Amino acid sequence: MAAINLVLAAAAIALPEPIDMSSWLSAADYPKHSEVVAERGYVIYQLTVSPEGRVVRCDTLQRSTIGLSVCNALEARATFKPATDKAGQPIFAIYENMKAFRLEGLNMPPRPLKAGSILTLDRMPAGVSDPFDVKLALLVDAAGKVIDCRPVEDSSNGNDAASVLNRLACAETVVDPRQSAQDSQGKSVVSVQSITVRFQTKAVASD
Repeated sequence: MAAINLVLAAAAIALPEPIDMSSWLSAADYPKHSEVVAERGYVIYQLTVSPEGRVVRCDTLQRSTIGLSVCNALEARATFKPATDKAGQPIFAIYENMKAFRLEGLNMPPRPLKAGSILTLDRMPAGVSDPFDVKLALLVDAAGKVIDCRPVEDSSNGNDAASVLNRLACAETVVDPRQSAQDSQGKSVVSVQSITVRFQTKAVASD
């Protein structure tokens, strides 16, 4: 069985890049029903982006009027520079983000944590900040298996210990299966995805 390439070289997978994101959602997308019941908060959404940079699927964690309104708007307006595989070819991708909806005079609930993974260490290596975040780009096959992984940006700044954490983040991430992307016909496809792995000490975890 071929070994998983944990850190890619020059020909690297690339995440999808939002185009004119400010035009995707506006106050006009806030449902009238939600105003009546004072529904507010953060809508976490997940988009499946085609190799052409169009949204072919939208899901939200909130099964609410706001969630439906957000997906309708994103499916109509959101566009991306497509993700690419190791060969530089456009490929499907899963993109996750959140949108805040609020009403004047009402406080917002706490901002939810971004989806990711937290690894707790006894102590952080010398010269590495605590906590230390590593954002990863993943290549995921149609069965949900991670077949490639690399840091999106080199956050090590030449620190060998930080480079080790970058590799460890990939090694930990490839163990667990991921949700596979589906095309417009519902067929599972190879995709580019991302996840942020946070390293922190026990002291930070207990705060």
